[in-house]
Amino acid sequence: MTLLALLMPLVLANPPTLKAPPPRAVKTASAPQAPAQAPAQAPAQAPAQAPAQAPAQAPAQAPAQPVALPTNMTLVEFIDRDASLSVTIGDGLRIGFATAPPAQVTISQIKLANDNDSFGVGAAVTSEPRSRQITITLGEKPKLKIGGVYPSRDAKSGLTASAVKLGNNVMDIRDERVRLIEARYRDEYVKRRRVVSQKLSANDSKTFYDMAPFLDGLVTWYEATGDTQYIDSLIGHLDEMLAQGKDLTGDGYVDFYAQNLKRPNVQLYDWRGFKAMARLTRLIGTDATLRQRYGDAFQRYYSFVEVQLIDKWSATYAKSKRKYDHPFLPYERENLIHRASHMGNILIDYQLLAGNDKGRAGVEAVAGRMKKQIQRAAQVADTVEWNILYNNSGPILRDRSTLKGVSDVSHAAATVSMIVAEALGTNLVFNRQDLDALSNTFVKVIWNGDREDVKLSDFIDGGISSKTPYAYGDDSIGDGWAALGVYRRDVQDLLLVLENKGRMGLYSYQFAAHLARNFSHAHWY
Repeated sequence: MTLLALLMPLVLANPPTLKAPPPRAVKTASAPQAPAQAPAQAPAQAPAQAPAQAPAQAPAQAPAQPVALPTNMTLVEFIDRDASLSVTIGDGLRIGFATAPPAQVTISQIKLANDNDSFGVGAAVTSEPRSRQITITLGEKPKLKIGGVYPSRDAKSGLTASAVKLGNNVMDIRDERVRLIEARYRDEYVKRRRVVSQKLSANDSKTFYDMAPFLDGLVTWYEATGDTQYIDSLIGHLDEMLAQGKDLTGDGYVDFYAQNLKRPNVQLYDWRGFKAMARLTRLIGTDATLRQRYGDAFQRYYSFVEVQLIDKWSATYAKSKRKYDHPFLPYERENLIHRASHMGNILIDYQLLAGNDKGRAGVEAVAGRMKKQIQRAAQVADTVEWNILYNNSGPILRDRSTLKGVSDVSHAAATVSMIVAEALGTNLVFNRQDLDALSNTFVKVIWNGDREDVKLSDFIDGGISSKTPYAYGDDSIGDGWAALGVYRRDVQDLLLVLENKGRMGLYSYQFAAHLARNFSHAHWY
């Protein structure tokens, strides 16, 4: 390999696929792998000497050959010194080798494969032969990729390690960003965990609804980090919820009582509250290591999801006149699209795990009806809009004062969350074109396009209304819009702007979890 092979272009020939990325490794107490050692027969290279027959060169000419750097890279570490989650001047790149680099290295020796890319004006490099590393300090306006990530969106060439093989001793920029985001929200995790436990002890299913974003955040943080502390916390909360269930109607199904409505069986509370359980059950059931560790929890959660969530809300309550005690699947009509989305998420996770006719029929029923309702918007190409009332596939209503017109951005987040999960998971109804249309809606219609004076509309058609009781303002984009960043980089870029400006809305912990997961599971690498 030549000197320039140190920094190779990353092969990105294949576009993003709809196949979900492999699950991240679970952190365990097993001994870490030892870092790669240099082969015994490969001692540190001595500085190359000029051939004896080479005549002295004239001062105006360059040396015949610079000292070669090793080509067997073992580590590429990004050092985000200003914690900006982007590559800027002063940030560092630490590159390790299996053999020692020369003591003197100049930045001119290190080339990126594309001539238009650079480490930035004024970049410098230092060599550490004893540790077999060099460190590059980036200059002004750097443009490069690292480990397949686009720190600079228009960069062409990138750093790789061992032919893009990232082992335990290699820190990719994706993992670094995840750790930075996690560290920012560590205190909030501790505080909210305590609050959630207090609220869930109230024997009130309304608290399931209220605490659902935090519960979803715990699952998402596990997916982003692989740290099972989040699963442990979630299991504790879910068991607190299950302990409150009783058969209050005599039909053999478990019911949860809502104190504010003074009745059990509130669809919205049950579906949104236990959505995280369905997701966790799917993660445990499809991972042998998690299944071994959390087998008991898996068994009780799987049974609850199938029987008490799916079967219960599919059954016909012929003798009951109570509101919401009517069949949901497959033709439930008296609902709102974002509420149906919560059940849709439950069905998607169930189908990904069980893979049976029950799950498939449920996903196709909910997602199919939803897709018929979503319409292409006329004002901006390749964007979409929909009415908030489920089963309303007629003309878009611009009435912003009732729960019949065009959906507000906040409630639409649940619908987006379900579509992302379906397109990238079961993939029975929605596809990549649908995700592109949703992404365009977010960055071209909902957002005003200004990264400094950021404004988001109240409604998905770009509408603003301060009078409606159903829109929560432009800071309440919810988990679904945040989850969309896993699919498109321009959405993730906007999410980073919102996070940096403190504009994450009502559920900042959940938002941050999805922001981190988008890096670890991105389809745009």
